[in-house]
Amino acid sequence: MKNTRLSMAVHILSMVATAEDPMSLTSEWMAGSINTNAVVVRRLVSALKQAGLVAAVQTNRGLRLCKSARDISFWEVLQAVDPEHELFAIHADSNVQCDIGCQIETVLSHVYAGLEQEWRKQLQAQTLQAALNQLQ
Repeated sequence: MKNTRLSMAVHILSMVATAEDPMSLTSEWMAGSINTNAVVVRRLVSALKQAGLVAAVQTNRGLRLCKSARDISFWEVLQAVDPEHELFAIHADSNVQCDIGCQIETVLSHVYAGLEQEWRKQLQAQTLQAALNQLQ
């Protein structure tokens, strides 16, 4: 199963950043745009609020960005909506009696650590503003 929380959160932030009327940003309306359930949207919005990326305009009504779109990186969004993401998982029950099985976890750990570091750098470099620029 693919993790789509990052893409849905960027979708939500894009709607917040471009909304002419922040009061029109109901979870039902956003869910229709994302093609998901409003409960999913509310959970993501809650996580984005906790991370300080969005805030309610009026008591739990409408949304606004808490900082500039150019200052919101995809990495920050991922950390908000999926802080324990796991890009690569290693099977941990290899047979230690096997020449490969006793070493594969260590080998893959080093490879995956490098890949994750590169992935993180790429997400840190990508901003909400860059995505918005491509949408217009």
